[in-house]
Amino acid sequence: MRASIAIQHPDAFWPNYRWPQFDSWENKEKTLIYVPTISMTDWGMGFPLDAEEVLVMSLLKAASERKPTELSWLYLPPASLVAGPHMRTAFPVNLDLAYDYLHDLGKSIAASGFRKIVFINANPWMEDIIDATGRDLRIALDLQMFCVNLSGLQLNFHPDADRARLNAVLRHLFGEAPAQSTESQSNTQHPGILQNWNVNVKEPIGGSGLDGKEVLDDAVDHFIRLSQEIYNKAPIEVKPKGVRP
Repeated sequence: MRASIAIQHPDAFWPNYRWPQFDSWENKEKTLIYVPTISMTDWGMGFPLDAEEVLVMSLLKAASERKPTELSWLYLPPASLVAGPHMRTAFPVNLDLAYDYLHDLGKSIAASGFRKIVFINANPWMEDIIDATGRDLRIALDLQMFCVNLSGLQLNFHPDADRARLNAVLRHLFGEAPAQSTESQSNTQHPGILQNWNVNVKEPIGGSGLDGKEVLDDAVDHFIRLSQEIYNKAPIEVKPKGVRP
């Protein structure tokens, strides 16, 4: 039995294929390539630090099981980058390094012949740099670039967000309630950065009352609908210079 390097669906996970299979891949122009971007949730949420990875990869696996058969996609192992908010975060990188890494991932995907790349992003600090990377890849390589943020699926990891839905899903995935601290984490971990953020908020006993599986299923359905829109989106026709539409 093969060991797995991530939560994955066997037919949709890029590393499960061999290079000759990519050469003969059907419909490369429309196949979606998902690039998960994550960080370490080290700002007092009470769940394991790999919460972003567990959630985004679980969502991709569930969506791969339920998507229409004509909807073709692959997804890569998660790119673990923490481009903020502070150099005291776990395993931080600077913005230039994060940009270069994502840009090189896009170039490698394009070199394999795929034209539609979708960042699926759980990291609240990466949204702007992902937008910039996608824009530059579109301009440089004429790729179709998209981004789906988990915050847009109402699963927001930002410390100042309403996390009732997110916490319900994480309770479901980890099978446990978040750990609670008796101390404020804001000034000790990130001086001057998190002092006004809603970190480490104590949950009611038993949680919010939301069903984590139902919330996750709702997010998966939303994700599949977005994927269908992206899959069916035609490339933007680029007019030669000097030619009017």
